[in-house]
Order: sequence, then structure tokens, then C-alpha cells
Amino acid sequence: MDIRQLRTFLEAARRASFKRAAQAVHLAQSSVSAQLRALEEELGSPLFERRPRRVTLTATGEALLPYAERIVALAEEALAALSPAAEPRGKLTICSSESLAGHRLPEILRRYRLRHPQVRLVLKPASYEEIKTYLDEDRADLAFVIGGPVREERFQSETLLLEHMVLALPPGHRLAGRAALRARDLNDETIIFTGPRCSYRLAFERSLAACGNQPASWMEFSNVEAIKRCVASGLGVALLPAVCLENERRAGDITTVPWKEKDFSVLTQMVRRKERWVSPALAAFMDTAREVLGPAE
Repeated sequence: MDIRQLRTFLEAARRASFKRAAQAVHLAQSSVSAQLRALEEELGSPLFERRPRRVTLTATGEALLPYAERIVALAEEALAALSPAAEPRGKLTICSSESLAGHRLPEILRRYRLRHPQVRLVLKPASYEEIKTYLDEDRADLAFVIGGPVREERFQSETLLLEHMVLALPPGHRLAGRAALRARDLNDETIIFTGPRCSYRLAFERSLAACGNQPASWMEFSNVEAIKRCVASGLGVALLPAVCLENERRAGDITTVPWKEKDFSVLTQMVRRKERWVSPALAAFMDTAREVLGPAE
């Protein structure tokens, strides 16, 4: 039993004629007869009473009719839902680093919700290690990460932005007037690090080690908001994406200086598992992200 046979059966039942059914499904009348005979053989019972000018359903045909209608309708619904032109619907789970969740994703989410209100969005802030687990286990459809290039073979990544990194300083700090800063400029400073699983923290530590920099002391917070408050209170300096500090800089709570360490690049990337099917809802979300964030600079 296949969908083509059931469609042909429904047309013959509705039109009480194999000839008119053949016209409806764009087949020769002999093909329609062959399909229906094959269906009857599979079911082990005739579906039609064949008369000279019309056909009528047998008891078996009457019993099959509602099932055939439901099966064909469900098949057509599935094709419509999975068509590239289909209206996105369903559920999308998006993972993101904390800094992106708070500063890059809101506009993407806003536009997407306006355009596709039938999609339920779930946002999971997570570290990069957690994000990889979510993607591997199909607990997330898409992820946004910030750091160095994602090179794992099982993932497909797309760079959306080259992030501008800045050193966050308390107002009046001795380094506040500089045009740019590098790791060698931070001798004897108290450094407030992001969490140990933050990808750009690892690059920051490598830069400090390469020039023999030994911080006077250091602290560590996984929460970006906590880091900003500590910097504003004069407890130390921190390396963060510029986008995370726009409000504090405008308010005068924090001063920022561009970070210009050699070979230091931090990217915002859109990542998914290669084998995962890209649904219409996911494709639309990825397009919205490209629209908002644009290509890499």
C-alpha cells in the first residue's frame, strides 16, 4: 500500500469512475486499474463493484475510505510542513555564550518572533564545552559561540562577526588614555578573568604568558555582569568584547581601550552539527542572524 494507490482509490471513490479518476491523477485508465487491482490484492478483498458505467465501493472499500483520507491528508500536511517554502513552525533550541545571549541575540530573536510567531524559541546560555555537548546530543538546533575558529570536523561553523575586544578599566585608571593596549602593558595589574571555559580567556592567558607578564593578582568570575561591576568598583581590569560594555562606557562607569595583541582574533560564529537536518524554521533563523549580524568584517 502506498500513497499513490490511496490517492487513486480516493479519486475513484469520489468520482465513481475509473476514467474520471485517471483524468484527475493524470494517468492512463489502464494504470489506474492496475494500481487498484494491486491494492485489492494486498488487502485480500475487492474495493469496488465494477459496473458498465460506474463503480461503487464495496464494504471493504467503505471501511478503507476514512483511513485513506486521513493517510493522504497527513502525507500532504507533512510535505507542506517540510517544503522549503513552508511557513516555519515547531520548536527551536538555541545555545549561546552569555555575552552573545545578552548583547547579540536579542535583536535576532525580536525579528524572528515578529516574522515567525508559530515557532517556539528556547534559549540556553552555556559555555563552549556545554554547547558542544548540546549539539552532539541533539539537545540544541543551533549555537552561537564567541572565540577562536571552531575547527571540529563534526560541526559546521559560519563566522558572522570579528568582535572588537577591549580592556575594561575603572575611570581614571593609569592606562585609560592609551590608544591601544597589549599584554605587555598589564604588568602589576590585577586582572579579572572570565570563567575557565571561556574560549577567549585561554587566548588572553597565552598572550600574557608569551610576554612573561605576571599579574599582581587575579580574580575569576563566570558572570560577565559581575566582572563589569568589579571593574567599575576599581578591583581590577578585564578583557571583554566591546559590545558587552556599551552601556557602561556611555554612562561613564567604565573606560575602554582597544586590545591590539598580535594574532589575537575573537569571532562570533554560528555553529550546528553537520548531519542535522535544516528545517524551514532553522533555515529562517540562520537567515535572520546573517541579516542582523552581517558578514565577517
